[in-house]
Amino acid sequence: MMYRRATIEDVSQLVALQQSCHIDSLDGQDKSQGFLNTVLSAEQLTHIIETEQTVYVAELGIAELDVAELKADKSKVKELNTSGPYNSELSVTQQRRQIVAMAVCASWQFWQCSATLTQLSESLVNISHKQGVITPANSYFWGPVCVGEQCRGQGVFAKLYEYSAMEMATNYQFVYTYVHQDNARSFAAHINKAGFSYIKDIEFNGDTFKELINTTSNN
Repeated sequence: MMYRRATIEDVSQLVALQQSCHIDSLDGQDKSQGFLNTVLSAEQLTHIIETEQTVYVAELGIAELDVAELKADKSKVKELNTSGPYNSELSVTQQRRQIVAMAVCASWQFWQCSATLTQLSESLVNISHKQGVITPANSYFWGPVCVGEQCRGQGVFAKLYEYSAMEMATNYQFVYTYVHQDNARSFAAHINKAGFSYIKDIEFNGDTFKELINTTSNN
């Protein structure tokens, strides 16, 4: 698994990954595994990548993709076992990598396009934290964030958060986000895997969300 900053060439994969995890694309059982409430467009992702370079991804190489597929279809075990070892001399096209997780870490300046997030950014100073006052200047918004179904439960979410926070720590001290009250798996992952702290419930657009805060350092 490789963790890195996204590039313009990744945008189509990022849009497709978001759509596969969006609440409107899932049935009841799938929703229990986590879901997205928002999908950023190709234009929005391109803007963030070009101006801020703060979209982070986890990707699988072709050998890892074989393993992920096996977990979803065990009937392929015999086929892969008899096809020979992974060939490191495969062409670049054959060795293409698939993005299986993403995290947008855009500044509050970018989110001025959202009236809701602009309002939330103005209330950051009301959040009490032992490491100091939280402001739009020293914090960023974490999300949308999603992990593809075939790679859930493997520590990808935690590693993606760790990598992105390390990269963002140069310019920001705090990380802010919120999770829909019905998204229990995502809330648990944020608290137990990434170390976020629950602040309070907030309501907007007729829904209730759980407000969360973290730091980019390990302190």
